[in-house]
Amino acid sequence: PDFYNFITSNKEVGPYGREASAGELEIGDVIQLGNAAGMYYHTLIVTGFSQDGYLVAAHSNDALDRPISTYDYYAARFIKIDGIRVEIPDMYAPDCFENFIEGISL
Repeated sequence: PDFYNFITSNKEVGPYGREASAGELEIGDVIQLGNAAGMYYHTLIVTGFSQDGYLVAAHSNDALDRPISTYDYYAARFIKIDGIRVEIPDMYAPDCFENFIEGISL
């Protein structure tokens, strides 16, 4: 719940997102697994796609490109990471971040 509350309400510097439909997810978005009581207990990062669905990464039991179908869960919610807010110090000219904003380089 802490991650969900942060990412869906963050208005400050850092990442932000929203609850989304399963069909909106892309690599880097998030899936949270829940139980029948409505408690979400595991957060997974989408790393790819297969015929059977999403591939995910997780850390509780280290996993990379693990099929979501191999997890035992009751419910899932999907979080679309819409972006990240950065603070640009006044000493930098606005055009020095052109490549960063265009996704060309960090």
